[in-house]
Amino acid sequence: MKSLSPAPLEPIEIRKLAAVLPLTKTAKIAIKTGTTPEVFLDSLTGFGVTRQAIHAALRYAGHRTRKVRSDRGRTLKVKIETLLEEAKALQAKLAGQQQSSASN
Repeated sequence: MKSLSPAPLEPIEIRKLAAVLPLTKTAKIAIKTGTTPEVFLDSLTGFGVTRQAIHAALRYAGHRTRKVRSDRGRTLKVKIETLLEEAKALQAKLAGQQQSSASN
């Protein structure tokens, strides 16, 4: 048996829904039907809704609107590891200086 999935909403349908429903519910319905966020954004920006409100509604509906970091935090890990190595090197240098001053 084939599963029937709803067709993506057209921009005019999104505008009709936005006129009678809260923006968050409209976003949930649009995402469930397979409407792309770009179509949702374009249709409501022309309707007079701010981009900030549209992105907030999409986030509320469970769609990630910002791009995922390509390095997934590896840059931060490298910076932390570098700082730890520098701290260890400074500790070793300080320990060496203390030993040389104690022997004098």
